[in-house]
Amino acid sequence: MVRQNERCVMVIDKSLPLSIIADTAAIMGSIEFPVPILRGTPEIIKQIREKLCHPQ
Repeated sequence: MVRQNERCVMVIDKSLPLSIIADTAAIMGSIEFPVPILRGTPEIIKQIREKLCHPQ
């Protein structure tokens, strides 16, 4: 696998408490490449997950 072609993003439910968001985002600090952290509504997160699980 060519690492330069890999993409990763974290989308966190913006309605979660800030402490949970911070803990979740902090987990990503142990990897080798930067990961954008975005916020979204539960509905947006469900739509993203659906598109990833069932690409057309």
